[in-house]
Amino acid sequence: MGIGVPDEAHHKLLQNSVVSSLTAKGGVAIEQVGDTHLEISSSGVEWTSGPAAPGGVHHIDVGASGLTLRNSTDLVNTVFLSNGNVVFNNDAEVQGTLQVGGDITGSTLHGTLIRVKDTQGVVVTNSTGVICAQTQENGNLLIPQDLSVDNVTASSVIVNGSDVMDLLDQREPAFSVTAPLLKTVSTGGISLGINTGSTVRAAAFAASNFRILEDSADFLKFQIMDTGTGGTGIAPDRSCRPPLPGGDIWGPMCAYIWIEKHRCRPTVLDFKKPVKLKPQWICLSIGWCFKTHV
Repeated sequence: MGIGVPDEAHHKLLQNSVVSSLTAKGGVAIEQVGDTHLEISSSGVEWTSGPAAPGGVHHIDVGASGLTLRNSTDLVNTVFLSNGNVVFNNDAEVQGTLQVGGDITGSTLHGTLIRVKDTQGVVVTNSTGVICAQTQENGNLLIPQDLSVDNVTASSVIVNGSDVMDLLDQREPAFSVTAPLLKTVSTGGISLGINTGSTVRAAAFAASNFRILEDSADFLKFQIMDTGTGGTGIAPDRSCRPPLPGGDIWGPMCAYIWIEKHRCRPTVLDFKKPVKLKPQWICLSIGWCFKTHV
């Protein structure tokens, strides 16, 4: 009896005059069919099953303790747990699209692109669900909470519809004041007023058509504005000449003069019309002297 010698690795059933017997192990089944032949088939391992029909799905059962995949050096790469979770002990590289129906939980997420799936955008929340940031369909980023950064670089910053650079151009520069001015800084801004406890000094004080000034030493003058088109009868040189034509001229009314040792001397008075009256002198206790007509 002759035997074949195939190229593939094999074991001869007929060795010399002895026919070796066959045993089934590791999912291989041997069944004798009558006196004609033996059927050798794969029965699978205990943790594999299927397909139930040709072309069906094959199953690998993880078992009660899970299933591990390891390399040739016994390094465990992936663990399929009995609760349905999968643990990747090393990097997992996805060449195509990764679709996740639930949450992705991790300490660090690396990537070069996050693309919005729909018009809702990408929403970033804190642990309690408060929205910290959300992308908009127009490309803007909405930050509904406070933003704290060390440095901000932008071509423009808009606050309540106004450009910040335009607002800065309108700001008042820093300044200090001296008495009697009073500078007040509050939440409403900076205001400038008169300190009521200070002495106000000026060359003249005007109220409507009246003015008080001291253009000569120890000589305080009271004046009135000549606003009439033909004059009011007040001549600027204090004489009783006819009024000058035109208006808007400060004309004298009366004057106070300082007299040493309470001595009085006449003060210069002008009236609208020249009259002859008996003068009467009034010397005030503070040393001022006032001349009037009665």
